[in-house]
Amino acid sequence: MPKWSLACLGLVVLVLGIFESLVLAEAALPLPACQVSHQGHIYPSPTVAQDNILFAAGEWALQDYIHYLYRSTDRGHTWERLPDLPFTEPYRARIDLSPNFAMDQTLSVTFRTATNISHDGGFTWRVVALPQATPNTFALGDAQHLFAGYIPTGLVVDELAVSPDFVRDRTLLMSLGAYHYNGGLWKSTDAGLTWARADTGIYLGGMGLSSLRFSPQYASDRTLFCVNFSSYKPTVYKSVDAGVTWALQGDSLVEVGGSVPQLLLSPRYAQDQTLWLVDYERSSVSRDGGQTWQPATAYPLRLHAAAEYCLPSGVCSVELFGELYEKHLAGTQGQYYLYRSYDYGATWQCLEDPTPPPGSVPAPPPAEIPEPATWLLLAGGAAALAGWRRRPHRAAESRPGAGQWRGAH
Repeated sequence: MPKWSLACLGLVVLVLGIFESLVLAEAALPLPACQVSHQGHIYPSPTVAQDNILFAAGEWALQDYIHYLYRSTDRGHTWERLPDLPFTEPYRARIDLSPNFAMDQTLSVTFRTATNISHDGGFTWRVVALPQATPNTFALGDAQHLFAGYIPTGLVVDELAVSPDFVRDRTLLMSLGAYHYNGGLWKSTDAGLTWARADTGIYLGGMGLSSLRFSPQYASDRTLFCVNFSSYKPTVYKSVDAGVTWALQGDSLVEVGGSVPQLLLSPRYAQDQTLWLVDYERSSVSRDGGQTWQPATAYPLRLHAAAEYCLPSGVCSVELFGELYEKHLAGTQGQYYLYRSYDYGATWQCLEDPTPPPGSVPAPPPAEIPEPATWLLLAGGAAALAGWRRRPHRAAESRPGAGQWRGAH
């Protein structure tokens, strides 16, 4: 091999080595130490890019139930405690925002026997009793539509999901199952009055379908996702024809742990084709609509929300929220810290850190270069000024001028 070839090869190896060292060094940077402890997830408004509204659960008691919510109108930099919920139970609560939140300002906090409903963004609440205690799943359609799934004799309603365009398409997804039995996927386009099978192409083995997800742009891209949870590995399925057919996606890299992994879709899925599969132990990300996957972040964070943000320039991107749990050495309950990322999880900052995303402050406008005609005008003006200064000065004076239940079959 010629000496110049060996030299070039050595240079390439050196450059690659330096690049790899820089990547590893960047990934090894520690997370910033947060000063404020938060407990509970972040729940973004469906139109957070416009209204900047986030919700978070209030302090949790030893029985894991909440008494109130926090609300932020500046994307989590400051928070307002909302009034106490009129109804609570020692039961883990579920928080839902209406897909039409921008118009109806509706959200719910659901317990074992009743749900708290607000139609003004959480400032006032009313209690709605559930038709039966202990629903297996719950969904909020809009201000007039609440859905609860139960465990009747036979199949179980495992999960319900509501279309982001529910106010117009009235579409729901429902998965059924039983103990180690997969009952398939069903779809309704009339707000739950009638249902039809919608699982062609899905292997109906494992322990059931979960994490039913609509693309945020479902009205135009007709894209759906779900997870088939088995005793070995969760598998991701995708439909691009509103559930008529489904296709198995690539290996998600997430192993079965102590919980069912959950899908998190980018609010800009139509543009970035990004989704995450989140588990307590590990999260993976796909940037090509589910075909290939890689680890989501180098840090021990549990991802639980994504929100769109837009810069003054009009450029929009995704803000990712993650949670870090630090155990206490004494064995007492640890602390939870919330982080945000403006670059899809590559770097993180504490939720309370006011540093805005890159590009938030507009760059100063470039200095204007006068046109040639302007230069001539300036030259003429300078000449006139020189002539004026040669004349005797005279004194000059300036004179100013003239928020009911029915069964779903």
